[in-house]
Parts: sequence; structure tokens; C-alpha cells
Amino acid sequence: MNRKFLSLLLLILMGTIIQTASAQFRDQVGQGSQATDIQRELVRRELENQVSTQRGGNVTVRIDRAWSNNLSNRETNIRGTALISVRRGREEAIDFDAVIDTRSNRVTRVDWRPAGQGNQGDYNRPDYNRPSSGQFQSGRYEIQLVATNRMLAVGANRTVVQTDSRNNRNQGWVLEDAGNGLYYIKSADTGEVMTVSGGGSGSSIVLARQRRGSDDQLWEIRSGPDNDYYLISRRGQAMDSPSSARYDGGRMQVYNRNGEANQRFRLNPVAGGRDDNYDRRRQGNPPYDRRPGDYDQRPGYGGSGSMTWSGRVDGTVELIIQGNYVRENNIDGQAVYNSRSRFSSQLPNANVRVSVSKLRGRGRVEIIEQPSQNNRFSAVIRIRDEQGGADDYEIQVNWN
Repeated sequence: MNRKFLSLLLLILMGTIIQTASAQFRDQVGQGSQATDIQRELVRRELENQVSTQRGGNVTVRIDRAWSNNLSNRETNIRGTALISVRRGREEAIDFDAVIDTRSNRVTRVDWRPAGQGNQGDYNRPDYNRPSSGQFQSGRYEIQLVATNRMLAVGANRTVVQTDSRNNRNQGWVLEDAGNGLYYIKSADTGEVMTVSGGGSGSSIVLARQRRGSDDQLWEIRSGPDNDYYLISRRGQAMDSPSSARYDGGRMQVYNRNGEANQRFRLNPVAGGRDDNYDRRRQGNPPYDRRPGDYDQRPGYGGSGSMTWSGRVDGTVELIIQGNYVRENNIDGQAVYNSRSRFSSQLPNANVRVSVSKLRGRGRVEIIEQPSQNNRFSAVIRIRDEQGGADDYEIQVNWN
């Protein structure tokens, strides 16, 4: 074998090695590094909650692949694929795209779609995974401000205010899909919609007659931490509770986004998320003017049932159970890890009696609140793990 042939062979081998390394480098740059176990778990939990909400039933999510890219010194993008388990063990593959706030280590946004459908920009298309153009079904909700735990309601002079949860008549809100991921937020009491009264930061939110296409009346509902949400106006400002008005009857405004609890809300479905016209047709009365126990007569709201919940707890956590949803409120210690829940039927909107059994775990489990009209028919269960480190818990909640 002559020297020229050896030199040519060596050049070919070197070129192949360089091309392979370049391809691997390009793939790594495009995908980023592998997501950590904590990042995967944060995304899994948010996906499980969002898909369950959108599907109207409990699903289980398993992360298959996840890649991490730094968007800034505050945010990390996590993308990948996952499997969702639905009824009878059937699995569906999905692609997901999430953002994690690295300061609080919480998911601030997550979108998903069936695997292999569309391009990067198609996550929010309504014909993929969502019954509407946004992440919520059109229907009735109660809107609760995280900072004060008060409900949004219709106040004097048609202003939007925060109130204690005693007055139910004016605390119902109907989300109406406006297309392009936007909503009108309509009072179930008056039929008018939330409207930004001015053009600048600090403008109050009032009720006004609906004007189709008006930017002052369109809202984006954006995922926040702890299963909370931001309500963002078309001008990019967040619905906000001024620090000087965090009292019963305090007004709501729009303000520059800061991500704090005074700009975060819980959206609680009411009566299965039906629209406000349903009850008018059914009873001929204004919304919320129902007989006590009227919910019990609707399919899916009566009878006994149970719910099992499992998760890894280090400290104290309260489980707020309403309908077929569980919200975890971390009181102290570390956030709950690897939590799952399964319902035999949804908790009725009625004064049922709830009991709890601890199936696994070393700490104490107790009932803090029974369902009643005062707490919007929620059951509150407290798990207290006082020993060092975390422990796996499993509980069963029964009602009749």
C-alpha cells in the first residue's frame, strides 16, 4: 500500500469524524442538555393537572424525553415527549413545551399537543388538544385572588372587586371563548363583561356591555405557579389587586406584571362549568338562585364516592378537594413530590360527610374542613410529616 493511498484514506476518515462530531454538536445545540429529575417532575405534575382539566377526567402522565435550554438567567425552557394514560390503560404520545421560573423552581407555562402534529408554533391551535382556543372550556367559574383568598365579584358602580365568599349571587363568572387563545370574562349575574376602563397601568376593571373585538374586553389566561393563573389584558398588563385596596370590597385594576400573589388567581369550575344560560333555561331564575341541594339532582353530583391520593411529603400540606380536582397547598417544608389522585366519582356540591383513612405514611392525617356552602363544597385534608426528611403517603377519602 503506497503512501499516497494511506494519506487519502486518512483524510477520508478524518472528514467522517469531523462531520459526525459536527452533527452531534448541532443536535445538542438544538435540543439542549437533558432535563434534571426535578425539572421533569415539575413539568409532569403541571402536564397531568392541565391535561386532566382539559379532558374533564383524571389522566396519568409519564415523561419520556425532556431537554433543557436556558432562555435567560430567570427562565428555562423544557421540551420533550410524554405518554398520557387514559381509560383502560390506553396511552397517547404527546409533545410538550414548558417554561420554568428558575428563581422559584415553578412551571409558569406549559403547552402540549399530540406527538408529531404540526410545527413549533402549533401548540396553541384549537384543533389539537383544546376544546376552545385557550386552555379553559367556556363555562362558569369562580375566580379567587391568591393574595387574599377573596373572590372576585360585581361591586358598586359595576366595578370588579374582591369580596369574602359569603355572597354567591355576584361571584359567578362565565368564560367565553373569543378565539386566538383569548376570552371574554362575563358576569353571570349581569351578563356584562370585564373591561379595562382606561389605557394605562392602574386603570380599574369595570363591567360594560360586550363589544365584539374590543381589546379592552379581551383577556389571556396564562398558567402560573401552584396551578394558579394570570389574567392578562390585550395591552400586556395583568389583573392586579393594589396594595392599598386588599380589603373586602377592594377594587381590581390592571398593572405591569410582577408575578406576585396579588396578580395570581384560582379558577374554580362551578356546576361542571355550564354556561349561565343553562340555569336560566332550567329554572327561570337568575344564576345561583337555587334550592339547597339542587346540585344533588344533577347526573354525577349525587351519591357516595371516594378519592385516593398519593405523594411524597416533607412538612405540612393541605389537600383542597373540590369536584374531581385536588389542589395542594404547601403550608411548610418542601413542596409535594410525585403526587397522584384518582376519583371514583366527583365530590358533590352538597353537604356530604367526608372521612379519611391513611393507607401509608408515618405522620398525621386529619380533616380540617367538611364540604359546605361556605367553602364552595370543598373538603380540606391536612397531612403533617414532622420527622426529618420526606415520606411517601397514600390516603383514601370517602363521602356519602
